[in-house]
Amino acid sequence: MSMFGFFHSKKDKKRQQETLSSIQKLSNISFLYYYTKDRDIFVAAEAAKRIHKLWQEKRQLPSAHLYADIRYVEISKADIASFQRFGLEIQTSLYCIASMNCDGYVREVALERIQTRKATEVLPFVLYRLADWVAVIRNKAEEIVSLYLQADNAFVWIRNYRLVQWLLQVKRNNLTILYQQIISFLAKHDLEKERLLDLLDGERFFYYNIRLAREGFDANLLTQISQDRCCILRLQVIKHLTKTDNPLLLLKPLLRDHSKKVVWAAIQKVGDKQVVGCQEELYNLIFHEFSAIRYTARKLLDTIRTVDYQRLYKENISQTNRMLPGSLLGFSEFADASEVEMILPFLQEKRAKIQQAALLAVFKLVPELAIEHSYQLFTHPSSTRSKKRAALLIQQYGIDPIRIRSIYERTDLKGKRFLLRLLYSYGGWSIAGDFLKAMCIEQDKTIVGLAKALLNVWLQYTVRLGTSHSKEDKEYTLKWYNKAQELQIDVPQEIAFIFR
Repeated sequence: MSMFGFFHSKKDKKRQQETLSSIQKLSNISFLYYYTKDRDIFVAAEAAKRIHKLWQEKRQLPSAHLYADIRYVEISKADIASFQRFGLEIQTSLYCIASMNCDGYVREVALERIQTRKATEVLPFVLYRLADWVAVIRNKAEEIVSLYLQADNAFVWIRNYRLVQWLLQVKRNNLTILYQQIISFLAKHDLEKERLLDLLDGERFFYYNIRLAREGFDANLLTQISQDRCCILRLQVIKHLTKTDNPLLLLKPLLRDHSKKVVWAAIQKVGDKQVVGCQEELYNLIFHEFSAIRYTARKLLDTIRTVDYQRLYKENISQTNRMLPGSLLGFSEFADASEVEMILPFLQEKRAKIQQAALLAVFKLVPELAIEHSYQLFTHPSSTRSKKRAALLIQQYGIDPIRIRSIYERTDLKGKRFLLRLLYSYGGWSIAGDFLKAMCIEQDKTIVGLAKALLNVWLQYTVRLGTSHSKEDKEYTLKWYNKAQELQIDVPQEIAFIFR
């Protein structure tokens, strides 16, 4: 029996509720709307309640998928009037859905009902109607929007900033004037600090940009933004430093920022007049992990005093304090190969950050020694970050495929992924055999899948290698190709033709 017949021939309310509750997609909303008209108030209420729940979970505006799901729902003006028998929150959801119906008369009535609700959650749907193709509905939407331009609603407007910006993209109606009215309204109303914490990063970015652009610049606002948790917002402060009478007050905390992007932008704004005031911050930055920041900090400090940087870095390494990674890297910029012994003990450091810095510092002084240790990292327990750094140095120095093959089976799964990618970067004919070998001997599906994917990509560029394969390449590759055939592993048949 169909579900329609089930509801009208059976009166088992519990099963009816379970059936309605099982609907999880908005694409089934037409079915649910049919039962909001049911004479049995229990069935109608359960259908309306399910629509409301789905709507709260799935709604995203503007969304083409959402619009496609609900625009053809069969709703009449009389149906909208019947929604009053449900709770207020459920009514609101039903009106919002109706406001996106393909029938203009239904949209108009739904918009009138929305106006009577005066709930902030309906604002997105009112804004959406500003682009309606029916002039009467557009005018009605503009009238409702004006009612929401009140101080208590500023927070809601900011939460819907994407739709506010979307108004400028509407082609059917020129909404530039309305957009400017909304921006002017928001510029006049400051949010409390507690409300700001509830905003997402993008929403605060929109809000602060409006505040920064308004007349009567407030220096306290920059201080507030400089303490924001989002580094992109803190970067905005640097763009407005010239508007303050005392930029040093903002520069100093920005130079101590934990984001290297913020520090890098801030240090470039330090002028000759600010160097003395920022010398404590600049002194700390000569131990920064980012080389450009270290160099710029040293250059600025050199304008006011003479510093023996090599000695400073050496002392800092001996003390092994919290700025150790930057000290190791900084020391390698002044030392020579004979002083590499001071860095070598830190290659065994368990902390990945220090180990990576030491590896890079040794690479600057004695590249061969760093590469040897990079290969060893794959045969000993080490972090993924350290393996990644080692792989990058090996790739930069020059990949040795024979060495990689000798350590492949002694490394862990993460190491094998890095080594397979290194072999792919090396290129050539023989790496096909390495990928085939991995597909034959590995039990981990991730490794097998990666080897298969790299082999397929390798096949696409073999025609562009421009060289002939050697006898060793042929024997090595066909050895593992035949092994794969014996194990009934699905491998490209073109390999036998290529190495014929």
